[in-house]
Amino acid sequence: MMETTMIRLRTLIVLTLCVIVSLPACVGSGDSRGVPQDCLDNEGRPFTPCRVFRGRLQLPLSNRLLQQQKPLQIAAVGFEADGGSSRDAGGVATITPRLFFGHVFSYTAGAGQRADYPFSLVVPCRLSLNLLVQVPTAGTSNLPGVLVAAMEFEGVDGTRTTLIPPQLGDLCGGSAKSIDLEQVVLQVPPSSDIRGSTITLGSGKSRNPLDILDTDGDGQVDSADADDDDDGLADVSDEDANGDGILDALQLLTSLPDVDDNGRPDLFE
Repeated sequence: MMETTMIRLRTLIVLTLCVIVSLPACVGSGDSRGVPQDCLDNEGRPFTPCRVFRGRLQLPLSNRLLQQQKPLQIAAVGFEADGGSSRDAGGVATITPRLFFGHVFSYTAGAGQRADYPFSLVVPCRLSLNLLVQVPTAGTSNLPGVLVAAMEFEGVDGTRTTLIPPQLGDLCGGSAKSIDLEQVVLQVPPSSDIRGSTITLGSGKSRNPLDILDTDGDGQVDSADADDDDDGLADVSDEDANGDGILDALQLLTSLPDVDDNGRPDLFE
């Protein structure tokens, strides 16, 4: 089943890519911390309830590659099953990637160098997500660009992952609406290709999202919860550990088509 679903996914992305653009700020009122209440896409369509991922992106000082490749942008990729994600959709054959875009900011070297760059990204609560940094497409801020680095972190099984779970049911309220990753560091390689950069959440002053999120609302953060979606299956043996109805393996950036097999999705080259 896994293999069949993967093949259909690859075909669907090429033919029917569905892109929703998340505005850097929501239209509507917020609470005292600036947490969004009404979230709209680029055509004014709401996707409530929503949550916002925040942080500060730290860039290396006086880096030649960044000076050549500016500006940068925070973005996210999520996946939706047959027009709507559901906890009961485990047998779906096609899933569609949905893209969200946040702030665009330019790297400044020399006297204008900043210690870090604040960012926020508004997304639907119900979607699992992969956060990333990209070089945006010239002339627009709402299309896939060149992937610089995905935000990786340690998963519940001890391996590195990029998949951030959704907020299930009616639990997306209060602190669940604003997830602060704090100081996120972009590590640029000593090479001529910025696309080899890395980000590791949970290292330094950044936070692992699993240390913040409580997917099933049982009072335990996901990193300490052996069953994140409260379905009776331990996460280490659950193919849909986040309970959104789509196999977790099909929601990673690595599940996107990569025709030249260079480790970077074709969508972001």
